[in-house]
Parts: sequence; structure tokens; C-alpha cells
Amino acid sequence: DGKLGCIDGMEHYICIPDSGTCSCNRYLCMGKEEIEIMTKTKKMSILLGVLVLMIIVYFAAKKLGGEKEENSIEISNIKAEDISDISWQYNGEDIALSQKDGNWTRPDNADFPVNQTKMSEIADTLSTLKASQEVDGENSRDYGIDSGNEIKLKLNDGDELTFTLGADNNILGKCYLAISGKDNIYLVDNTFKTAFECGWDDLLQKENIPYISDANEISITCADNTATAKMSEDKDGNAEWKNGDIVLDKENVEKIKTGLNSIAWTSCVEYKADKAKLSEYGFDSPQAVLEWKSDTQENKIEFGKDTDDGEIYARIKDSDMIYTVSASVKDYFNVEPLQKAAEKTEESADNTDNSAKE
Repeated sequence: DGKLGCIDGMEHYICIPDSGTCSCNRYLCMGKEEIEIMTKTKKMSILLGVLVLMIIVYFAAKKLGGEKEENSIEISNIKAEDISDISWQYNGEDIALSQKDGNWTRPDNADFPVNQTKMSEIADTLSTLKASQEVDGENSRDYGIDSGNEIKLKLNDGDELTFTLGADNNILGKCYLAISGKDNIYLVDNTFKTAFECGWDDLLQKENIPYISDANEISITCADNTATAKMSEDKDGNAEWKNGDIVLDKENVEKIKTGLNSIAWTSCVEYKADKAKLSEYGFDSPQAVLEWKSDTQENKIEFGKDTDDGEIYARIKDSDMIYTVSASVKDYFNVEPLQKAAEKTEESADNTDNSAKE
């Protein structure tokens, strides 16, 4: 008759008139709580299945190619001081350096200022290189060892070694590595690979712009105008910025100081510029000169022409190294904040009036 009903409170029969067909649906007779419990159970089952799959993939990656599990396998203990030459490629650049008496130089350019700290860090990665696993090197292509990504070493005793970097194992955060003279392929930490992801600009020793938190004098020269602010104390012993007898807006001057301390080199375009080069980059007539100093430190930076990339050339005054910096530094090419007197507050104005009356 098309009516709905439950048998024993469990199943719900639906009969279609004149069809001779009945079907049952247990869920139509379930209570709300029963349905919620069953739904949660299904979700938990799915999540558990995903977790099991991830575990399987993880261990499959570790066992790929029959890798032997080891806690730590020492594969290189070369002392940094025993390396005479090292070379690699990065982003199309051929990097080659030599070491003598602990000093790294660029053989094809003796004037290049090598970052000695950076090179020491790179050399140290070779003296502490360990692998977590090793595999048979017979199927080296399966591990990307034919990539041509090589690091070549020459030692003081004449020995030569080649480290060939292979594919990444992204699950473990490691990469594969082959070493000349060794039959196995090793799984090493990705930090070894990233140590050699640097080009000449990364290896160049740039000049330092010291952060001067206690700067007490700021000078801006722009369009033949110069303004200088010096920190002093008012009659109550409070710090204030002044240009001569003019008391400046302290907040504005502090913003300038913060901005100057945030100046950073983007890249170095010349490390031994002659007079003609300096003129070419606009330093025969700088756009601006910014100077800030404390009792013990001083920064004085000149700014030349704009670059084609929307930056600006800059150098430490009298230096032959030329850099690029963000064009945002132009926010400080303005002498006005160091010339304009601070606006008097209502309270200070009243005090001035009272002093005048007295």
C-alpha cells in the first residue's frame, strides 16, 4: 500500500504500489546518534588507511634499491687545509678556487676578494661528510648520478677526487652522492648539496655596513644641500635631535636613523672600479650622500645613478667597490626633516608663554 514501516526497529521497507517490489533501508530507521557514530567510524578508517600508506611509502623510499640502513657512515674526512683546489658549476658559472696557507684565491682573477669565511664553511663540509645509508652503485642512473653535477677536488698530495651529486630523496630530505674510487652510492644530508649552491656573487667578500643603533649624528646631502642633525639633551636631561639651535621632530629623525640602518647591498657590480668606472656609475656627481655615526662607528654612503632594474648604485665613500641597493633608499634623499623645527605641543606652547610672562 506504499506505507513505510520498520521490522524489529531495524529495517525500513519501502513498497512501490503495483510494482510487486519492496526494498529495505536500515539507515532510515537509525537514530541521529547512530548515524554520526557510523560516519565518524568511516572517516577514521579512511585516515588510518592514508597513514598506513604513508608509512609504506616512507619505508619503501628508505629501502629503494636495497639500501642498507646505517646510523652514520663516514665517507669523507678530508681536512680543509689539505685541499689545494676546488671547482663546481652553479647557474651556468664555472667556480674554481685555490687555497694556499689557509687563504682562498681565484686563480683567474687575483683581485677578486674571496669571502674566506664562506669558503672555510664549504671546505668543512668535506671533512665532516657522513651518509645515513648506502646502496650498490651498479644502477647509478636510477639515483641521478649521471646528472653531471660534480664537485672536483685536488689535494696537496696530488690526489684528485670527484663528488657527483645525484637525485634528491624528498621524503627523507636527503640526496644521493657518488665519490670517485668508491663503488657504492650514498645518501647524504641535503645541506651538503646546498653548500655548493653559490656563485661568484655569493663568494665575494662584500664590505660591511655596520648597524649603528646608538647613532648620535645624521647628515644628508642632496642636490647640493646638506643638513645635519645631532643628538643632545634638553634642560630636563631628555634626548633631543637638533640642527644647530633648531629642535627637530624626534620621531621623524628616529625613523630616518632606522631606515639608514636597514640599507643592505643587493649585489656587487664592481669590486675594483677605476675613476672611469666610478664616473660611469654616477659617482662623480652622486644623487645623495647619507652619513650616520656614533662615537665609535661611522657609515658614509654615496648613491650614484639609477640602474635599469629599478635599483640604485651605491658605494661606501672612497671605496672602489660598487653595489646595487633598493631604490626605497630614496625616501631619505630629503634634507627637510633635518631642517624643519618640531611642531610645538599645546603643553610646550603654554610653558613658553609662561616663561615669557615671568
